[in-house]
Amino acid sequence: MLNKKITLFDYMVGKFVKWDNTIIGRNNPTDDEILKSFNFTRYMKLLYFTCLASVNLTEEEEEEEEEDRKIITKMGLFSTFDSFWAYENGPVETHVYSNRSFLFNYEFKNGVLETLKDKTDSFEQSRIKIYKKNITSTYVTDTVLIDKSIEWLINQGQAFPMTDTKALVDLSHSLKLWKDAIFLQNPILDINISNLKEEKELFEHELQAS
Repeated sequence: MLNKKITLFDYMVGKFVKWDNTIIGRNNPTDDEILKSFNFTRYMKLLYFTCLASVNLTEEEEEEEEEDRKIITKMGLFSTFDSFWAYENGPVETHVYSNRSFLFNYEFKNGVLETLKDKTDSFEQSRIKIYKKNITSTYVTDTVLIDKSIEWLINQGQAFPMTDTKALVDLSHSLKLWKDAIFLQNPILDINISNLKEEKELFEHELQAS
């Protein structure tokens, strides 16, 4: 599961960079310049909101699926990224965060995100091999859901503060799961279908109000 998380997060990072590069008003930065401008707080908030956007996103398309598959569909990307904790700056996926040393060796080659270094660590070597394969064929369902979720966020327009780390943090603080975890002094977000449905509704409300 960890290898899958890191690989799919790699895929997301490439999508975030491409998205950032489409925002009007920028001075035509290169993909590498955009990549270097990201901080990990922003990564974690974009990961959380991408997962949140995926909740119930394909429910209508998947009505005929088996019951266990429906649960995964309703949970969206939280079925994979399942370890969010309440940190000071909002929800953090602790497995991705704890392995962040693997996540700063990127470069773009011919418009494709790749790892910069081939480390000797066996996990890193495995990750490089997996990433250099076509991720979209390795994790078809997941990458399609990531694409749809990011498209959903893009369609929110300026209401979603993609480039503003502080605004992303403030937005995450306005939602219920982080607040509840802080209030109960239990750092683990209570992620289940019911809570995620409510969280998504609150998220949509906050975006509409902004």
